[in-house]
Amino acid sequence: MQLITNHGIGGIKINSIIKPFLEEHTKEFELHGNETQQFEHLINYIAMRDYSSRHFDPSDASLGQGEVGIDGIGIFANDILVSTFQELESIFVDANGKRNADISVFIVFTQAKTSESFVFSEFSHFLTSVFDFVKNGKINSNDKALELQKMLKYIVDNPTQLSKNPDCHIIYAYTGKFQDESITTNVIDTYKRSLQELNIFDEIKFSIYDSKKIVTVCRSIKNSVEKMVCIENCSILPHITNVKEAFIGAVKCRDYVNLITNEDGLLLSYLFEDNVRYFQGHNKVNSEMQATISDDIQQQAFSLLNNGVTIIAKEIRRTANNFVLRNFQVVNGCQTSFVLYENRKKLNDSSLVIVKLISSTDKGVADAIVKTTNRQTPVTDEAFETLRDFHKDLEAVYSSYDMPYRLFYERRSKHSLY
Repeated sequence: MQLITNHGIGGIKINSIIKPFLEEHTKEFELHGNETQQFEHLINYIAMRDYSSRHFDPSDASLGQGEVGIDGIGIFANDILVSTFQELESIFVDANGKRNADISVFIVFTQAKTSESFVFSEFSHFLTSVFDFVKNGKINSNDKALELQKMLKYIVDNPTQLSKNPDCHIIYAYTGKFQDESITTNVIDTYKRSLQELNIFDEIKFSIYDSKKIVTVCRSIKNSVEKMVCIENCSILPHITNVKEAFIGAVKCRDYVNLITNEDGLLLSYLFEDNVRYFQGHNKVNSEMQATISDDIQQQAFSLLNNGVTIIAKEIRRTANNFVLRNFQVVNGCQTSFVLYENRKKLNDSSLVIVKLISSTDKGVADAIVKTTNRQTPVTDEAFETLRDFHKDLEAVYSSYDMPYRLFYERRSKHSLY
């Protein structure tokens, strides 16, 4: 039984199950306007939240009044919701005029309907509007839409600066209960093929948010993130002051990817908010990590070749080998996490990643862990050259000389001091 109630202006109907979450969202963001505008703001927030670890205002993704077919467009570049061309350009070109590379881009399109009825013609019009925006840059454009069209063109015109083609997520939301997927399958497949033929996007995903989905996402945000991961043969670390408990063990890379993604398979970017560095793109280290994953034999040794990740959770509940983490952050291992996510389709059950789980509510402990686990001393390529037997043998020969003719060979930095 669905509960319906009349609220707001002009006879707008909002599902009573959704209504409390909408009211809470409206209060949190101090929204004005009618419930249709508030509902669009809510949908933009829950649809785009997973694409950024930073706080953002969903109003920046709203097309506002005068647009038909699309309510919101969020362009995320390197974890940031960019709402102006100047903001986007500053990510592609730094203050010194240097053009940056390995930029990650996600584009999210939303349409929010307060109606409980799924109107196929409205859904189809939404998809048509998205396609027209991407291909032709044409919708009934106000200033906001024109700015976004300019931004998309800039991204498309600078592909060499991207880590890969942008991902695209197209979300249609309404307040009813979606039951018959067959009525949308064909039209979605048609538009997906049409978008793929443009060769602009890497992954293209379509989602329908009905009342159940909206409430589920709102509730998960309100209750903080809670996920489960299996760790076999884990070890319990000794007692540490202000730490409830701590574990270390190996997790299947596939299971770890599931831990850091939502039910739609999207990376939960906000899990890395406490990480000191965002994803650095396909730099040398990350490219080597990707090469390891791409090789089935080397992938088996991933846990030996990688430093692993560190997770701090406010609460950890253990049942046998299953660990439920509540309100957690990945404080070290952002690069590993993103590379595993990008290559998730290549992962097999033989690949493992070392995970350190720490349960603590003490901010001082959390800050100390973040600080120490992220301290990195750069190692040059020349330093790895000294691991060859030639340099070890040369060091041994020099050390065999008697005084006063003895020579010192500093094969490793500062080694001769000890």
